[in-house]
Amino acid sequence: MNEPKLRFREFNYDWKKVKLTDITTRIGDGLHSTPKYDEKGLIYFANGSNIRKGVLVFDENTKTINHEEFSKYNFHLNDESILVSLNGATWGRFGLYQGELILLGKSLGYINILNTKASKFFMYYQLQLKKNRKFFEREITGSTIKNLSLQTLRNTEVTIPNINEQKKIADFFKNLDRKIQLQQQKIDLLQKQKKGFMQKIFKQEIRFKDEDGKDYPAWELSSLKKIADIYDGTHQTPKYTKSGVKFLSVENIKNLDSNKFISEEDFDKEFKVFPAKNDILMTRIGDIGTANIVLEDQKIAYYVSLALIKCKGINTKFLLYFIQSDSFQKELYRRTLHVAFPKKINKGEIGECDVRIPVLEEQKKIGEIFGLLDKKIKYEEKNLSLFKNQKRGFMQQMFV
Repeated sequence: MNEPKLRFREFNYDWKKVKLTDITTRIGDGLHSTPKYDEKGLIYFANGSNIRKGVLVFDENTKTINHEEFSKYNFHLNDESILVSLNGATWGRFGLYQGELILLGKSLGYINILNTKASKFFMYYQLQLKKNRKFFEREITGSTIKNLSLQTLRNTEVTIPNINEQKKIADFFKNLDRKIQLQQQKIDLLQKQKKGFMQKIFKQEIRFKDEDGKDYPAWELSSLKKIADIYDGTHQTPKYTKSGVKFLSVENIKNLDSNKFISEEDFDKEFKVFPAKNDILMTRIGDIGTANIVLEDQKIAYYVSLALIKCKGINTKFLLYFIQSDSFQKELYRRTLHVAFPKKINKGEIGECDVRIPVLEEQKKIGEIFGLLDKKIKYEEKNLSLFKNQKRGFMQQMFV
């Protein structure tokens, strides 16, 4: 019997295999030429990169056209349209068309569902299944720039139940997506609150008071090199091993964890100074100024893309959050070598950056308040991951 592992009780009919072209009215792509842009135009010229998390997103870099230019072209989108990115780094992204007034570029395709045979929302989820992704990867053309052809889409085989079961499954996943969206909004709000507090606290618009209710002394100006020792990671290309000492680079900064290792012998040769508990690791190449704090003593190897900051007489948590502040980030940016690729900042320039320092008691209070906010954000991010994992599990069990 052709059916999924998990199913609503009221349905027991077999699912049937069809080609996408059998349940659509049209599969096409956008304009293969360049329209006449108008900065004051109200109609977006959309491409594959505009699909983000299942919806169209436009920013200041999105070109616009006016109604006169728009009227020159046929407009094939309708209420049953699914959008798909056809090439480049974003190929294979699917999104829901929700009535936006847009002109499609050639990197954005559309799939118009025949609503008497299939549900637009069911097919939106169906097309994102791993088995369909694998089919696309087998059929895709281009070595440098990947291209997903319209013919491949038309030949895509999907297995579907009757329209009523499709709609019920689609409603189930829409509710899951809404739950994920609300959770993401909760995280975004917390991060916005944190950013707002950081701006006010590090501009000293908000000040803490001591145990007697009195103001703490004025903050003092210093440079980072006076309150911390700064070290570079290894410049050598590592020889990885299956186990040993963790090796960190820029991509590991968020969790300070890695599945790459070097041998104890290579570590001892290369690292005379290495991170200890409450030291800070900060990116100095690429996304400069992203930092995290080491939570326990352990051997950690790190690449030159990271800088190690060992505090001297300053609260580590305070310094971590000061590094994240707008004023410090702006100074890092000013001192960054933008002509280099990837852009980087020299160790000496990091040390020259200004740090405004309150007394130690106020430093601790500031570190604690932001530590609590980060703890709350991480808790909500964990819940978000749980919801996303639940969705992946249901996707595997509720489709054929």
